[in-house]
Amino acid sequence: MISKKKGALLLALMLVLCLALLLLPNLLRFLQHNPAFIGEESYYHARIAKQIMQGNASYYDPHAYGNRPYDINPYHFLLAGTAKFAGIENASKILPILLGLLSVVLVFSIAKSLRLNPKLRIMVVVLWIISPIFIYTFTFSTPLSLLLAITLAGTYFFLRKSRLSFIASLILFAFVPLFGLYQAILPILLLMFISLKKKEKLRAFYIILGVVLFVALAYNIYLVAVHNPLPQARYVETDTTRALISDLGGRTGFGAFNIVLLGIGIFLMWDKRRQNYPAYLLLIILLPLCLFVDFNMIIYLNFIVTYFCAAGALTLISRRWELKLIKNFTRVLIICGLLFSTVSYITREATMEPNREVASTMLWLNEHSSPRELVLSHPTNGFWIEYFAERTPVTDSLTSRTRDSARLSGLSSEIFYSRDLVETSRNLDSLNVTYIIIDNKMREGEVWTKSKEGLLFLLRNNETFKKAYNSTSIEIWRFLKRGEINGSTG
Repeated sequence: MISKKKGALLLALMLVLCLALLLLPNLLRFLQHNPAFIGEESYYHARIAKQIMQGNASYYDPHAYGNRPYDINPYHFLLAGTAKFAGIENASKILPILLGLLSVVLVFSIAKSLRLNPKLRIMVVVLWIISPIFIYTFTFSTPLSLLLAITLAGTYFFLRKSRLSFIASLILFAFVPLFGLYQAILPILLLMFISLKKKEKLRAFYIILGVVLFVALAYNIYLVAVHNPLPQARYVETDTTRALISDLGGRTGFGAFNIVLLGIGIFLMWDKRRQNYPAYLLLIILLPLCLFVDFNMIIYLNFIVTYFCAAGALTLISRRWELKLIKNFTRVLIICGLLFSTVSYITREATMEPNREVASTMLWLNEHSSPRELVLSHPTNGFWIEYFAERTPVTDSLTSRTRDSARLSGLSSEIFYSRDLVETSRNLDSLNVTYIIIDNKMREGEVWTKSKEGLLFLLRNNETFKKAYNSTSIEIWRFLKRGEINGSTG
């Protein structure tokens, strides 16, 4: 058993570790003279929060091509409230970190309530804090940070015995379906497993299940009846197989060494599989859900993977070795292997776009174009065009939720890859495009692989295209429509 004093000290140390890891990416960006907050989708959520804060938010996104509905949830209102005191840029950095610190306290308390072995409990929380998925969840400004904190808080209160705690748990879990239909799956499974082990919790579980199902049904009926939205989609399209391993360059995922420890943990705990059947079952359920239904489920899968990794690491560290040298080498290898993914991921976050050049380019576009002039670029630039330039891109990372997404994506591809000037001009006219943004990523494999491929070849025609802005890695071209007087260059 760990005494209360020692437990409080351990929790304090974990919070210090958490704060250091979550502050580090933004600190490194600041030292690189890049004040922009991290992530592509963070700017989508910041834009919604900014409109809520200004009191002019509507259900439909004014900068989305095709009258697409917003995906509004409780996170945007909390972000807007925080932004009233700190500004939207600071709120987008601070709020996820605060939710991360709260989540660490909750996970530590939940592990204690579940009576995990003290050493295993500490190992689980530490490995969770240093995981790339944890760092991603609480440095990117996305609803996942609030969703996870609400789920953990609801679970914490569910485990407690007082009636007030049950009411708090009920209220918290009632918010979960507002983040998306799929997001209610894991909390329900988690509470079900807890209730099967703690029979006295079954009645409370049935009540919460009923409330969650009612809220989910009522909310989705409301959306369909009033707004008729399309099914929810991922904010950023993800190559899930590649993204599952962070060391392969995914925006989040498990470290390669964690996958090795996962295998070791599963193997070593197989003899105790009856005791750990919820963990095995959740792993089997969550992995396909994450890969094929909603990649954001990885925030829940991370707990199960971390549990097995902690068990594997603890077994290797604690076992008796005939040679002390091998024992010490094993410990060093585990520590270095785990930290490699953490350091690698933090370094990658620190250099992620947007940077000052991206922001400056989009702000130039805001100053030198009218709100009615549309922009063509790669979908990954869409949220920045909407946030900084306050202009409408033809496609962004949520175009799949637009009614005519197939047409938009098809015409964009035709424009990018065609060397037929007449056809390209006709397609640009049909989309009402005035500006085209091209960056080095697009030239180096994101769109093209050759210097004179498709649209890059056509841009040499100065009667149809004129370079309006140029920086180190980004260009803005103006499409000169028939009869238009050449615009000024920047």
